[in-house]
Amino acid sequence: MATYTVKIVDHTKSDELQKYKGGIKRIAQERFDEAFANTADTVTVSWGNGTEKDDLVMHFVQSPYLARAGCATAAGSRRTRLAPPGRVPVFS
Repeated sequence: MATYTVKIVDHTKSDELQKYKGGIKRIAQERFDEAFANTADTVTVSWGNGTEKDDLVMHFVQSPYLARAGCATAAGSRRTRLAPPGRVPVFS
């Protein structure tokens, strides 16, 4: 049984993001729980600074442009919803 850690890092310096952090963490945790259902492995999602011990670190960064629905993502897929102004998730 493995326990994986996912850290969400806020680089936005935005007070507005504070009110969404709980929901972002909850939804991310729900998706990982769904992905690891029926396995002995677990995933723990939290906000903070990423470290070498984390298995996945997701970064929220300020963006100089608005990511529009239908725009290509870094992975080559298409966005299905409008991203909040200045917020584009970057995965590492």
